[in-house]
Amino acid sequence: MTSRRSFLTGLLAAGALPRPSWAEAGAPDALAAGKVGTGAYVL
Repeated sequence: MTSRRSFLTGLLAAGALPRPSWAEAGAPDALAAGKVGTGAYVL
């Protein structure tokens, strides 16, 4: 059975891990952004 102390320790450890950004998550060369004729931006 998990104690509250070990659960909170694990929660804090998981929060300290870096999260991947958009560039790290996939192939950034496959992404493009642009502006359409209506003035809206698209990805």
